[in-house]
Amino acid sequence: MRRFLSYVFGALLMGLTLSPAFRPFTDDSYPLSTYPMFAQERSTICLSHVQGLEAGGVSRALPPPMVANEEITQAQQIVRAAVSSGGRALLDLCDAIARRVAARDEFSAVERIDIVTSCYEPTAYFTRGSEPSSTKPRAACEVRR
Repeated sequence: MRRFLSYVFGALLMGLTLSPAFRPFTDDSYPLSTYPMFAQERSTICLSHVQGLEAGGVSRALPPPMVANEEITQAQQIVRAAVSSGGRALLDLCDAIARRVAARDEFSAVERIDIVTSCYEPTAYFTRGSEPSSTKPRAACEVRR
């Protein structure tokens, strides 16, 4: 009987190990994952971000402290939440960033703040350059000094 239970237990473990092969590739379950983030092609990635515009339309990336604090993911989440909310939340964020930029000498050339959503084709990004395939303006505000 003990040997029989060992065989059943072994077969059960083998079945669990093989089970991801019989599930949809988008299914993700702990501890036996199909790793769906690697199992499917990503066609477009969109990212909302903040940029400062200098004279002549020169775009300048603004660091996370101009949005929120030193944490990149927190700054990204604040931008994402404002874009999702739209309207007043987006304009309030833009104005707050413009005030922070105006207070810092190293950004004295920045005249306008733009919050935009840029979309990228992953394969093209790494093979042809880092230009977005599309950009959608979300909010803009002037930097007042």
